[in-house]
Amino acid sequence: MFVIMMPVLMGFVTLGVEGARYLALKGRFRDASEVAALAISARGSNDLSENQKLAETVVRSMISDMDNLKVMVKRKDCLNSMDCGGSHDDRRFHQFEVSITSTHSRWFPDWTGDGMGFAEKTSLSMDATSRKHYGSEVDVVFVADFSDSMNSGWDGEKKITRLKSVVKDVVKTLEADSDTLQEKNTMGLVPFNNWTKEQREKDGKWKLCRFTQWKGNAEKTISALFDETEECDFSVAKGDSSKFYTVPLDSKAQTVATALNKMTADYGTASYEGIIRAAQLLNKGKNPIRLIIVLSDGRDSSGSRPYKANHANLNKLKYCDKIRTTLNSQRTESGRPVQSRIAVIGIDYDVNDDSNLADCAGYDNVFTAKNMDDVHRLLLELVGSSDEVGRLYNDAASK
Repeated sequence: MFVIMMPVLMGFVTLGVEGARYLALKGRFRDASEVAALAISARGSNDLSENQKLAETVVRSMISDMDNLKVMVKRKDCLNSMDCGGSHDDRRFHQFEVSITSTHSRWFPDWTGDGMGFAEKTSLSMDATSRKHYGSEVDVVFVADFSDSMNSGWDGEKKITRLKSVVKDVVKTLEADSDTLQEKNTMGLVPFNNWTKEQREKDGKWKLCRFTQWKGNAEKTISALFDETEECDFSVAKGDSSKFYTVPLDSKAQTVATALNKMTADYGTASYEGIIRAAQLLNKGKNPIRLIIVLSDGRDSSGSRPYKANHANLNKLKYCDKIRTTLNSQRTESGRPVQSRIAVIGIDYDVNDDSNLADCAGYDNVFTAKNMDDVHRLLLELVGSSDEVGRLYNDAASK
């Protein structure tokens, strides 16, 4: 009986071992196809051959026991999910479809001779889809330190020179990103030292108007946070040779870049002046994401200039919370809720040494740069307008 049953028993062994193997392979194929789809969406390339090469590399790194691997990648640009088979998503996105097929040789022969085992070659295939959504449009104001310390050297060049270059590059990226969005990103610039400055016409000539937000005490200052009543002082403070001015929100990167080319830094530091002025610009923004990004290399001035103490008093009354609450209470013209954020990038110093900026932005929103490449990277991360990687999409789950 054993001899008679031997082929049947071996057939069951074959089915058990090979069956488990193919079930495991199927699971690995599913994982590999999903990882490949996410890797392609993270890269976001338009190059089909480059995407297929990346997908194949991912699959081969995860599955070794296969023959005749075929990887197909498709990319679709969708205005909304209705363009790509959905029905309820109003955000634009890239869709990446990955299809993997390969053949596998059986481990065991057909013990029974009647086809009870697996075929000599078995084909497996798996599909995965990922979507990388365009982010919401942003209004971002760069609050840039134009005090005298920014004229010192760092990372092989003057801080202010490198900062100008980095900001100009980032605003170009923001303008380019607008091509993928329903509306335009907008960019503004608020340079500051002990005050901010505005370009105003006086006596037939364009002059810089010194614009101070401090109203004499913290309570008055906070009660007038969004009051833009002109109180310009055209006088130049003794020793202040800086030339800079506020650039309102604009969708053209060249507007910010051209203004930066003419600006120079000098004098002390009162960062709250720049933050409040930036909040006033964003209060007139149009987009659902509104960012204040402070770029500073030092503490607020103290001693004979009480700006550090002024800032501390404003923080005690939570002036930055009021800014965020006011902005977050708004909606865009299309009814989308506004989300605001204040972030700080410390240039060549640890912002935690002076708690004023950290108390305003929140310690989770404070970043210290070691060089200008860090500043550039952090800025792009903060203003990034699309999903960083993308998300897997399941047809069945969406219906």
